[in-house]
Amino acid sequence: MNFLKKFLQSNGKRMNEPSQFEKKNFSKPKNVIYDTIANYTSRESYCGNLYEDNVIVYRCVNLIAQNIANIKYELKDKDGNILKDHEIAKLITRPNDKCDWFMMINATVIDLLLHGNAYLYKYDEDEIIRMNAKNVRIDRNDSGDAEQYACSDECKIDANDKKFLHIKLFNPSSPWKGMSPISSIEKSAMLYNSITNHNQSILNNGGRVSGALVFDNHLTDDQISDLRERLDSRYSGSDSAGRIMILEGGAQWKEMSISPKDMDFSKAKMDSAREIALAFGVPPVMLGMHEASSFTYYREARSNFWKETLFPFASMILSQLKDWLLQNYPDLQLEYDFSSVPVLSAQKEEYEKHVDGLSFLSIEEKRELCGYKGK
Repeated sequence: MNFLKKFLQSNGKRMNEPSQFEKKNFSKPKNVIYDTIANYTSRESYCGNLYEDNVIVYRCVNLIAQNIANIKYELKDKDGNILKDHEIAKLITRPNDKCDWFMMINATVIDLLLHGNAYLYKYDEDEIIRMNAKNVRIDRNDSGDAEQYACSDECKIDANDKKFLHIKLFNPSSPWKGMSPISSIEKSAMLYNSITNHNQSILNNGGRVSGALVFDNHLTDDQISDLRERLDSRYSGSDSAGRIMILEGGAQWKEMSISPKDMDFSKAKMDSAREIALAFGVPPVMLGMHEASSFTYYREARSNFWKETLFPFASMILSQLKDWLLQNYPDLQLEYDFSSVPVLSAQKEEYEKHVDGLSFLSIEEKRELCGYKGK
């Protein structure tokens, strides 16, 4: 059967749990990294909507994903020599004909941040595909253990298949599926979106809170309907803000008791944005949310961002990728090339200058402290 076809045509119907494992052969999947389907759970749909509709969530997720994906990988033998022609080295350069390694890791990190799970499948020895996290479900056996991963009722993968990798974030409520950071900031994200919609509504109403037209005489239903249409067409919207209203027939305009200043939720919106950034481990200054920011402050925030957020996240991903990709190559090592990270390169230069100034150390000792081997 065609793996991709079943993957894309999944109707989202859940199989009975626990289900009897049924392994079926499937053909080579294609274009999985780009494809999505419309039928997915409301929970996963909500996470995707936040990524699309909330600028803070979007920026935090992309900032983490792009920085981690930008770290270069190196494949080394047991003597520390870099291997470039090995099949694994080629995989971590071009995992398939549809994307490069940067795109693969970037999409994998985004899956982890939005859904708490990421799924990779190694087809043959020369191709890795990413399975869309919101399309994969886990079926369990009678003992409650994960038995298979299913994209549809026909397309299933054995949970013990060594070609399959499930990366997940810690979830205190489930040992099978990971928990997204979005789960902890739902209310903050909803508040941020609500305030944004409120401010847009105020702008659409002419930049002010609505009021009331008071007439001395009683109006018929047709007159009220006609008046509403005239007001909407001539005085509503941002383009009509400040336009002079001409009233007659004893009509008077009464402002509401709540002024636009009283309805200003900018502080609450900023607090919500900070809570979202806190959940993702992104310093607010990197999102433009610090009034007294400076280059020095930004540089320190970026350094802490790497130390406290990106390093642990990247190390977790590398650890699982290494065990998965090198399971048949025990003598090889997969490592990060941190020299490709500008922030770390600058810190390394400062450290080397500090070590070089230690007059009580020999040249050999200084080289050892800086991580250089040999003379």
